[in-house]
Amino acid sequence: MPRSAPRAPRTVASLAPDNWQAEPANPQWNGKRYISPDGNSWFAVYRSSAAERPVPEHLKSVLFAEGETITYLRGERSWVAVAGFKETRAFFRKVVLACAGKSWHHIALEYPIEQKARMDQFAAAAAQALDDTQADCNEAVSTNQR
Repeated sequence: MPRSAPRAPRTVASLAPDNWQAEPANPQWNGKRYISPDGNSWFAVYRSSAAERPVPEHLKSVLFAEGETITYLRGERSWVAVAGFKETRAFFRKVVLACAGKSWHHIALEYPIEQKARMDQFAAAAAQALDDTQADCNEAVSTNQR
């Protein structure tokens, strides 16, 4: 029986649901943002330069935001993932240091709390796909983040 070729990992951006709309490209930002059909949820995938500030400072900036309650926090020296709530919305963010320490690869997801059970699977798939981007270093990174 012939062996099939291994499948290439899915890109993070390809995980956005088919019915979600991509926002227009922004030349000042190296990423993509997708909005749900009802406009209540969004998903972003982006890159930024790792040269702008020390690793611990960047990781801290991803972890903590004003008014958020953290319910999940995991990480190591080169990545962090955080999830929780802010008012009536849930969030998930993850960042990995990639490209031999030259680039940060990010994902961020925000949605109404009542969609959490459904969105957890999407967040897990996006987090795994982000891990697979650590050697994907062909694109330039911007200095602006969303």
